[in-house]
Amino acid sequence: MSQSRRRFSQADYDVLPHRLVLVRHAQSEGNVDMAKYGSTPDHMVALTDLGRKQAIDAGIALRAHLKAAHPSKLHPPRVYIMTSPYARTLETTDMMLNAFDDSEVMGVRSVVQLREQDFGNFQDAQRIKHDLNERLRFGRFWFRFPNGESGADVYDRLSMFEDKLTRDMLLARFADTSVVLVTHGLTLRILLMKWFHWTVEELLQVYNPHNCDPIFMVKLPWEDVQVMQSNGEGWVHLKQAYCLCPSSVAKMRNVTPRMASYYGRAAAGKETGERISAKAAWQVSRGIVQPGRERDTQEALAYLSGLSSVWGEADPHVQAHMLRAKAALLGSDEERWFVTVDDGDFWAGESGRSQPRIDDN
Repeated sequence: MSQSRRRFSQADYDVLPHRLVLVRHAQSEGNVDMAKYGSTPDHMVALTDLGRKQAIDAGIALRAHLKAAHPSKLHPPRVYIMTSPYARTLETTDMMLNAFDDSEVMGVRSVVQLREQDFGNFQDAQRIKHDLNERLRFGRFWFRFPNGESGADVYDRLSMFEDKLTRDMLLARFADTSVVLVTHGLTLRILLMKWFHWTVEELLQVYNPHNCDPIFMVKLPWEDVQVMQSNGEGWVHLKQAYCLCPSSVAKMRNVTPRMASYYGRAAAGKETGERISAKAAWQVSRGIVQPGRERDTQEALAYLSGLSSVWGEADPHVQAHMLRAKAALLGSDEERWFVTVDDGDFWAGESGRSQPRIDDN
């Protein structure tokens, strides 16, 4: 599609999955007691009893959510699930699958590239403490753990995964389905980094979602994709057809409208008749030039406008979410506007918001 720079057609758009759902595994024994990693290989760490309940509840809630999102469909909600091969993600997948009938599951497969960052082999507590301190000195994204990986290594393998995923999406492998990725906290955030072109600095400011609390990437209306195509270079990548929904953004502290969607950037240019040059966009991303408040507001409101047509009818809470977000955006608390959005519409675990940005397993 975009590799040859041909225009993204409605035929391409129509075969894309309705949404991508990113799920961090349920609570594991390692989340409760990090000493577990000193005696049990990371890939064998299992769920706790609470974690199993979280996964069961998440499956039930996800199926209900998908069914409500497509009330006019004659067939039940359909999912294609890809999971990390670690024990805690496999268990999470098994528990979630119990909520779906056989006819609703289009495929399930284990994908090694979705595994957690490798922190080394048996993780001695004192050694890990030393390495974490070294990582802070060296750089959290760039530090490579002895016998393990850096965040950059995770990014590289997820780039390969994303390339294959987007090719399969264009080949209609997931048409009329929702793709569910069951993975880990850091892996999930780097997937979003790769998808929405976050900088390293933006990645590091984002917090993990709760265990088993899904993050939804929804498909924008075709009309909005056309706006991006006409306001850009005459072509779009299929990734630009998706954006994070407001309630999911609220679960991941410090995600901004610009980080949640490509649409706001293009739509804001349409309203002002202004096209941001590649040089200016780079300077803004580097902090050399600060974008004006007016354009920031236009991008954020364009993002919300695009989402209203996707979620407004499917979820009665969404319009209220966006009205509150808009009010906060236009008020004095602009930088934290998403924090006002209620994320209580989908939470299968305990109450609360984002967890600290730790690269836990």
